[in-house]
Amino acid sequence: MRKQRSFAVTVLRAAAGWCASKLEYAAILVLEGLLRVARRLDPRLYSRRARLKAVRQGAAVKPDGAFLIFVFYATGPLPGFTRTFIDAVARSPFNLILVANAPVENSLAADLLSRCCLLIERANVGRDFGAYKDGIGVLMERFPGVQRLVIANDSVFYLQDGLDSLLRALNGSEDFIGVSEVYDHHYHVASFLQSFSRRVLTSAAFRRFWENYRPIGTRRWAILKGEGALTSALLKAGFRPHVLFRVSMLRSRLRTAGDLRVLKPLLPPAIYDKIAGTAEPDLPELIRRRFARAAPEESPAVADAITNRVMATNQLHGAGFLFWRFMGLPLVKRDICYRGIHTLSQVASILSPVDAAARDEILADLERRGDGGQIPIVLRPLYHHGII
Repeated sequence: MRKQRSFAVTVLRAAAGWCASKLEYAAILVLEGLLRVARRLDPRLYSRRARLKAVRQGAAVKPDGAFLIFVFYATGPLPGFTRTFIDAVARSPFNLILVANAPVENSLAADLLSRCCLLIERANVGRDFGAYKDGIGVLMERFPGVQRLVIANDSVFYLQDGLDSLLRALNGSEDFIGVSEVYDHHYHVASFLQSFSRRVLTSAAFRRFWENYRPIGTRRWAILKGEGALTSALLKAGFRPHVLFRVSMLRSRLRTAGDLRVLKPLLPPAIYDKIAGTAEPDLPELIRRRFARAAPEESPAVADAITNRVMATNQLHGAGFLFWRFMGLPLVKRDICYRGIHTLSQVASILSPVDAAARDEILADLERRGDGGQIPIVLRPLYHHGII
């Protein structure tokens, strides 16, 4: 009888938890819908002219038909990691189009105009994807013969080593090039760095997407109706993404990693716990003892366990530091602490080989943003469902 009562209580608690989670999610969807309705009342949503504050001609115009639109938000001096990216673009064949989602001070504008082809200032309507839409519209009107276009934003820290090589890869021959991909909820190519050929730029799918896209400024809209919908439109049009940093490539590197103890500090704690067996004790014994013994013959099994876990996530979150260490990816997501992927102390330890000034600036930015634990409890549901 006692066992039956205990079982019934367990079932009731599970059912109550399931119902509570569904009600919470329904409330989140209602809130998201209300936010979208409110944004639709903004007349700037329907007029690029109303969003644009200024379009200024820069001095750095290159003869090549390659262009790079970089979206940034800065109310003061530019961060060093943003300047690192601008410097790398200056060394590349790309004509730089800067799109600012905040007013640019005169002294900074003068500096930027000496380093770019165009400087566009706009109201911060529609986040990065809204800025992409306006930047692409202005670019296509002024330079209709664009042969290659890269879109980029400042949602990542740009590291010096490997950045020139990455820009060369983005100027490749493939029609649709991405740096990373996401399988979390739905598949899409991450939009912080994407590259498109002339064939894509002149395609009906690409033009139609940007003509129809409304720059509504919620995070879920930008992800689902922005980067997700753009990838979907290009896939349907027959453009297969060439992703530069894929988990399948990482798997082969990890299988020959040698001493696997170096992997532990590079993994997000949530993934490490599952692979090490602390979260799922039913994992094979070979994987459970892996971090304690680090035997070389276990490399393939551990590599498979890691990459299988990463495959179903935002891959730059799940394996960003593995890509950096083993494949030379010169990027780190700026939200890795805010989203609870890594701790600040873990990032500090991982980035110890990086230039001290660059590392200190990255850590200061991460600390300023904080993490989910600092969010008031009443806002936690919004955080967990990606509203904030």
